Amino acid sequence: MLPDDKNLLIIYDGECPFCSAYAKMLRLQQRFGTVRMISARSDEPELQEVVNLGIQVDNGIIVKWEGRFLQGPEAMQFLAMASSPSTLLSRLNQWVFSHPLIAKGLYPLLYAGRNLSLWLMGRRRISAE
Repeated sequence: MLPDDKNLLIIYDGECPFCSAYAKMLRLQQRFGTVRMISARSDEPELQEVVNLGIQVDNGIIVKWEGRFLQGPEAMQFLAMASSPSTLLSRLNQWVFSHPLIAKGLYPLLYAGRNLSLWLMGRRRISAE
């Protein structure tokens, strides 16, 4: 069970339509005191901390909670379990990503879809900027 009085940071690709939609869908404010969502393409100070730790921001969504960083399938699993199951889509997300093996198997496909959509829209990956 996650405490409901903690602050949460989510770093996502603000130019990816899927990443942006997912970040907005989560509805995490009910569970956490403060939810800060920032684009990995911005110049927010939290990004420097991530870079200093050697975390590659282009490798997927990043969550910081209680001083710990999660990325990729682990971040998706955390977010799915913490999100409010208020809609059918959020309940489906919660069910799929609550299973670690499914999350680890599905995440590379989602990541490839993100990269393909960025390419089709003529946008660069974050590490290429």
